[in-house]
Amino acid sequence: MAVVFIVEDNRKLFEIEKIALESADYTVEGFERGKDFLNRLERTIPDLAIIDLMLPDTDGLLIIKRIRECRRTQDLPVLVVTARTEEEDIEIGLNVGADDYITKPFHIKIFLARVRALLRRTKKDEAPVAEYQDIIVDASQMICRAGENSIPLTKRECELLFHLLNNAGKTLTRELLMDRIWGGDYTGESRTLDVHINSLRQKLGEHGKYIKTIRGIGYRLE
Repeated sequence: MAVVFIVEDNRKLFEIEKIALESADYTVEGFERGKDFLNRLERTIPDLAIIDLMLPDTDGLLIIKRIRECRRTQDLPVLVVTARTEEEDIEIGLNVGADDYITKPFHIKIFLARVRALLRRTKKDEAPVAEYQDIIVDASQMICRAGENSIPLTKRECELLFHLLNNAGKTLTRELLMDRIWGGDYTGESRTLDVHINSLRQKLGEHGKYIKTIRGIGYRLE
């Protein structure tokens, strides 16, 4: 039975999420303050964290950064639930390490579908190393190098770049990439993939030119 931690100061919304998740056989724990959630993580790491960005004691983005900076929690799937709808806010959330987001208000069926998609992630015993030109990705260690530079990537960015490297020269459809990285039952915004691609290009600098957009189809590394 998967354990889900929810960081949400809106009590009514928390109760709705809690009832929905428990009806789907998940174990739920709630926190109104980010500090209490982080303290709890020191003792127990859940299978999924659902985090509101606007909290009374801290910004949810700072919580996500703390999660990704800690070796014990860096692989914890994070779903952001937010009232912020500006694309820039969403991009920032994904770039600091959120795996997915859903904006308020939302339909509970969509909410559960996002949760299931994140929990479908399977653990890999040993991820191979992918290489193209002078770009190298070690997915097991989340290490990326482009030329002489070490490139800091989020887990999703690392997985995405690994698939591109491992299929260099091949056009990967948007549907295939979404299925491989976010799961087959992902029902989120298609912009999520574009945001991650744009972020990869920026972080790779001059090496970002290798990621080509195939209009109407997907992406290819060449």
